[in-house]
Amino acid sequence: MTTRAELEAAVESGDVNRVLSLTTVEDIADAWWRATARWTPGESAGEQDMTSDPDWWALEFWVGGAPVYDDQAIVQLGLVALADRAPQGSEVSHLGAGPLENYVNDDDDRLSWLEQQAQRSVFFQKALGTIWCDDLTEASIRRLERAAGTALARAKR
Repeated sequence: MTTRAELEAAVESGDVNRVLSLTTVEDIADAWWRATARWTPGESAGEQDMTSDPDWWALEFWVGGAPVYDDQAIVQLGLVALADRAPQGSEVSHLGAGPLENYVNDDDDRLSWLEQQAQRSVFFQKALGTIWCDDLTEASIRRLERAAGTALARAKR
């Protein structure tokens, strides 16, 4: 049985393959949702001391700039698992403004994949609608807005 310390050490080292040798993308998704469910309403995880949370490692796995984003196949599997394993009543913006927003860019293959996932999953579609998109081209924003079925948030208008 894998221990929390082993998972934390693998995540902290940035060794995605080691993390996936210890657990599955489904287990990571479940731990991520458990941790997000414990956030204090109105505060982001970064504003709270979440490091004592037993599932903190799963949040760290998906933080912006984490090594998981370097492997498109793994990150896509993980995003699907996060969308598909969201507990009933989960806040879609946790996925959208977190892991999903960290993945989105102007790459045509990524945009096509996001469009397909939005068609496949209503939860994914709603989460996509919560991303901020200031760093994207207008063409990419229009594609994502069509996929999400809503206008996306932007600081620059």
